[in-house]
This record gives sequence, C-alpha cells and structure tokens, in this order.
Amino acid sequence: MKRGTPDHPKMLMLEFALQRIFRKHRRKPDAGFKVLAVGIMETLWGWCSQYAIQGDIGKWPDDVIAQAIGWEFSGIELISALIEARFIDKVPEPCRLVIHDIQDHATNTWRQNLQDAGLKWWDGSPPRKYNLQKNSRKPPEISRKSPQPEPEPEPEPEPEPLIAEAAERMYRLHPKKTEMVLVPAALASAVNGSGDIQKTLLEIEACHAAWCKTDDWTKQSGRFVPKLAHWLSDKGFTKWPDGTKPVTDKEFYAGLKLYTPLPTEDDEVENPQPARPFLAKLAAK
Repeated sequence: MKRGTPDHPKMLMLEFALQRIFRKHRRKPDAGFKVLAVGIMETLWGWCSQYAIQGDIGKWPDDVIAQAIGWEFSGIELISALIEARFIDKVPEPCRLVIHDIQDHATNTWRQNLQDAGLKWWDGSPPRKYNLQKNSRKPPEISRKSPQPEPEPEPEPEPEPLIAEAAERMYRLHPKKTEMVLVPAALASAVNGSGDIQKTLLEIEACHAAWCKTDDWTKQSGRFVPKLAHWLSDKGFTKWPDGTKPVTDKEFYAGLKLYTPLPTEDDEVENPQPARPFLAKLAAK
C-alpha cells in the first residue's frame, strides 16, 4: 500500500460505507472502522495480484471476492461499498468489475509478474514499470558560499479546516438535513486534485447557494432535493441553475451572502473579522 493511502478521502468514504453496513446488521467490528477499511483494501489488492492479475476482479462472483478477503456479510454489500468509495469501477462485460486505475497504482512486482505472464492490463494497455531512477535524489552539492537566508513564505490556510468549515456551512443551508457525516468526505473528494482549493470551494459553495434559492429545492420543504453528500459526489456543482454561471469573483461571492457576509465600508463594525479572509480578498478584486 502506498504512503498516504490510509488517510486518503476515498478510504474515509469506505469507512462511512462500512459503518452503514454494520449498523444495518447491528454489529460492531473487532477493530476500528479505519483499521477494517485499510485491511480490506490491502487484502483485496494482494488477492487480486494473484487471481485477477490483469485487474479484472469482476471475473469472480461477488461472494467469492467477499469470502477471499474474510468479509462476513453478503458480497453485494461489500462490492457496493467499494464502488461507492471508488476503489472498484463498473465496466462492460466480460470484465464487469475492475480495480480503479490499477494501471497507475500497481507495484513494480505486480507489473513484472504481468509482463512475465505475457499479459496486459484489462483495458489492453501494457504493464509499464515505474522508472525509479527519475525519482532518485542526487547528493546535495557543497557550496563554498555562505548561504543566504530565504524569505519565509506566508502561511496558507490548511485545506482540512477549510473543507470542514465549508461542509458545515453547506449542510446548514441545505434543505434536506441528512447524512452529515458523509458530507466532509464527499467535499474533500470533489476538491481533490484542484490547484486552488480555496477558489474551488468558493465556486462549489456559490453554486450550492444558487441552487438553494431555486423553486425546485424550496418547494414542499425540500422534498425533492438530493442529499448533500450525493449532490457533491455526482458533481452537481458543475451545473448551475438555468445554466447561468457567474464569471467574476465578486459574483461568486454574491451567491454566498447566506454564509458569511462581509462588512462594507458603510457598516459600523468594530474590528471586523470575516470568517473567511480569502473571500474578502476575492471580493475586493
């Protein structure tokens, strides 16, 4: 297992899915849910490297996969949880199920075994090895000049507190209050890979605020509103009401007045402290 995998948002999503399954059966695992999730994935990858070496794990029935890793409930529940956490992908027959992005995440030993067997990955791509020499570090060169002190960079807000705060604000505004525990993980997955987490969170919150004002979301006390975690997982924030998306930072902020309104020059506020300083910076542009 690669470094950082146990703390990945996808592993957190698997933990939440396992919690729902155990609550349904009124059982508790022998260890914590994080230990259970990590153990399931480590065992699954190890078993797949031997008996589904091309990543096509769907050639085996769900119950066989569940029995192979020691799962005590039905195979359908396990596979559904793995698909929800995006560790397994659904594909057309005959593969049916495959390990997510196995071409990129497999170890070199796995790749070598696949190459020795004269096989390719399930999608036909060849098993290329990682070039470890590219990542090897050269010994530092000794400089005879006295080093000059480098200026300290300005501290940036930590991403996890920003995501947690944004998830709480969105849940507070959302018409349908359910499954709050899934919202932070879904939001973390939505911003994963974003170059600017602050800007991405701003756009998602602005889009969500815009949807919360629509008739479709306000009628019948939000009866037809999707759950917030599902809305984030389905990338609902990529579709704006009526197809209208703001194009400036100020317009993005205008959609967030329900969250953290910033004081204006006319407001008589002593030492105003906006809840999100980066929003103030964007609104001032």
